[in-house]
Amino acid sequence: AALFKQDRDKLGDILIAPVAAAAEKNRTKTDYNKLGIVQAQFGRIKEAEDSFGKAVRIDPKYASALANLGNVSFLRSDYSKAIESYRAALSIIGPRGTSANSASLSMLSNIVKAYSAMGKAELAKSYVDQAIKLDPVQGNRIMASMADGSGLARAADAGASMRTVDYLDEGY
Repeated sequence: AALFKQDRDKLGDILIAPVAAAAEKNRTKTDYNKLGIVQAQFGRIKEAEDSFGKAVRIDPKYASALANLGNVSFLRSDYSKAIESYRAALSIIGPRGTSANSASLSMLSNIVKAYSAMGKAELAKSYVDQAIKLDPVQGNRIMASMADGSGLARAADAGASMRTVDYLDEGY
């Protein structure tokens, strides 16, 4: 396991370096957001949080970075803070066509996962219902991914799919 972690860290260094160089050169919100995503994917949560924070400082209404800050909170099991970030992103995304629907569904899914992790099935269900109204097929997939036969499952009990969050790399 230790050898795998070393190899993963080396691979992370290799893959993060050019993205970090681009972010430092261009200093754009999208480059910082992309950097944060790659950092988070390699478990560098504090670095990812810093990168998403830079993107939000450039544009406080940059929904992608707000959502991804929520993901950092989710990964830290700070579900209330994650939900706050997801709701902020969702309010900015609004109805803007098919790609916005996809981003909205991602945020709704993340909110459902956070409420499920907190053991708040009724609140989670209310966001599943919103997802179903937006896209019945995807909304039902969100519900099915969390159903355990007796209602919505807690994240800790539902397996790996519940511990994964959807990152936004689009320009919302």
